[in-house]
Amino acid sequence: MYTVRLTPQATEQLERGLAWWMENRPKAPDLFDREFDVIETKLTRYPLLTPIYLERRGAVRRLLMPKCQMWVYYRVDVERRVVTVAAVWSAVRKRGPRL
Repeated sequence: MYTVRLTPQATEQLERGLAWWMENRPKAPDLFDREFDVIETKLTRYPLLTPIYLERRGAVRRLLMPKCQMWVYYRVDVERRVVTVAAVWSAVRKRGPRL
């Protein structure tokens, strides 16, 4: 199993995304948390299953929170068995985050 860590930037983006979701999606207030929990579980077990999204300071991969339409961008350190979430970014934006 891998350990999942969030960068300060990813933590802030996750908190902002959750706050927006809670305010704007009152019929499913816990969906954002549930979807991120699924992503976190996948990252602890199978972080290398997704294709490489881009090569910048190492391989960056991403997983989609499908109903919330948020991408979770991450890097994998196989030797240390650590997954670092670098960004949590809206899939509807025309550009990706700075990684």
